[in-house]
Amino acid sequence: IFYPEKLKEVVNIDYKRILPIICIRINLPKEMHRKYSHRDYLGGLIKLGIKREKIGDIFAFDDGADILVLDEISKFILSNLPSLTRFSKSKIEKISIQHVRKKEIKKQELKIIVSSMRLDSVISELLRTSRGKAEEIINEQRVFVNFENVDKLTKQIKEKDLITVRGKGRFEIDKIE
Repeated sequence: IFYPEKLKEVVNIDYKRILPIICIRINLPKEMHRKYSHRDYLGGLIKLGIKREKIGDIFAFDDGADILVLDEISKFILSNLPSLTRFSKSKIEKISIQHVRKKEIKKQELKIIVSSMRLDSVISELLRTSRGKAEEIINEQRVFVNFENVDKLTKQIKEKDLITVRGKGRFEIDKIE
């Protein structure tokens, strides 16, 4: 399940009764606004010993974050997250999944020139790195084309392909000229 807004479109249900997912909201004090990113929230949860598989989407905002987690670990998170220095002054609460704040998706247009439409060549230009580093990223299984993990350097990229590089972003190939 990716995002409750999409689920509402499919069927009108009582989330609490059917889904094992809840939202934990972290409200930062004013002096800490804009200080933390997605990485900081995820790092805090991992520091508590929580496996990544138990954590869903993390929506980071200037004033805090909404974190989707399995309900089975919510009590643990609520009682232990305040023990981390970075969140000790924050208000941390469990909220209904229907109240998750929407995150504005930032988009940027890039124009790149590649010698071929091979995946390694495209990744190299998108990330502004060497072909060797692009190959390394692909071999680390951090690259997805149309939501499928791809480890073949020679995969041909086409118009409208959606390329996701874990930790770097998502890119849509709009047009090939």
